[in-house]
Amino acid sequence: GITTVAVSGNPLVSPSTNFARGFDTFVEWRFETGQGRWPSAAEINDAFLRWLRRNRGYRFLAYLHYIDPHAPYTPSPPYRVPAPSEVRPVVASGELIDLAGKINWGGAPPLTAVEAAYLHALYRGEIRYWDAQFATLLGGLDGLALRDRTRIVVVADHGEEFQEHGRLEHGPHLYDETVHVPFIV
Repeated sequence: GITTVAVSGNPLVSPSTNFARGFDTFVEWRFETGQGRWPSAAEINDAFLRWLRRNRGYRFLAYLHYIDPHAPYTPSPPYRVPAPSEVRPVVASGELIDLAGKINWGGAPPLTAVEAAYLHALYRGEIRYWDAQFATLLGGLDGLALRDRTRIVVVADHGEEFQEHGRLEHGPHLYDETVHVPFIV
């Protein structure tokens, strides 16, 4: 008696990895290779709210997997702070996959303190953007008169490192920066 929907911006949570199993509807996006772009929280919300408008009369379970905040750290204005002049363009772009790999595994020198702080600021910008989009999601539930009847659970899958232990992004380490995440009911 419950219909199920998943909207995932993470390619690791997809039908190809068997995460679609059991969902009546599964909406996924692919990472746009070479463009450094994940689907935005606004796109995830829009897909879910479109589905919900068509299915609002049913009891439902929804799984929404947002990918921001996540590397690449590319918050949109007004959430993006300008880069200090001493931050290299590759760092200022927020698209670090190659650089992070070289620092984490290839022995490249670490980022300067200013560069690490700037990346952290971009990450916090993405968190602020997601917070605003979460408010939009709640507003959408309000607009459909479903918020008071909906249980909402928010949890992050991981945090990020900004060289606190010599590495960037996230990986196989169990430091507080990566495992101490929000869990809100």
